[in-house]
Amino acid sequence: MTAKPAFQLSTKQVRAHRNEQTAVFVPKTLQDYEVRIQGLWDRAEETFLEIGRHLDQAAAKFGEEEVDRLSLPFSKATASKLRSAARFIDSGRVDAALLPKSYATVYEISLMPEPLLQQAVAERVVAPDVSYRRVVSFRRNAAEQPRSRQESLLERRERLKAQIKVLQNELRRVEAALKASGDVTGESPELGPSDSRQVQAVEDR
Repeated sequence: MTAKPAFQLSTKQVRAHRNEQTAVFVPKTLQDYEVRIQGLWDRAEETFLEIGRHLDQAAAKFGEEEVDRLSLPFSKATASKLRSAARFIDSGRVDAALLPKSYATVYEISLMPEPLLQQAVAERVVAPDVSYRRVVSFRRNAAEQPRSRQESLLERRERLKAQIKVLQNELRRVEAALKASGDVTGESPELGPSDSRQVQAVEDR
């Protein structure tokens, strides 16, 4: 028989501790501290969620300016993040069971567009134990990808332009040689609208 870990409490004992009706619960034993910390941690998400919801409700009833005048124990930036995190959780875009308890981390997740969000879920970037730093790093890397591709395309366009210029110079030299040999039929081909569009299409690839 496997021995029970030290300080392991039964479900009944845990519930008894969490349902303390006294105004102030002062932990005495190590088990008390364990249960108290677990209870506070479990309530953290609900607390932040309720704050965000209350801020939204107050803004809807009294206006954003009035809410901004409230004397709150956190900054306007924090209030905005709390509201965004609460709206994101309530939206159901992601199973709430997959979300971390940190409102700041949930806020970062809420900023992801749908395709990136689904990728984050698939790669377990969205998970209860994910760190704030991991989510921020994931979003930053994703944001840098389009810019890297754009830089690559711009470099390719410049190379194509250089190649076109070389070919144009070579064409002029051939035309000059033809004229010098007395071939009056050798005319320089002009780029028409259709040709210009084709060149532009090549440059933009």
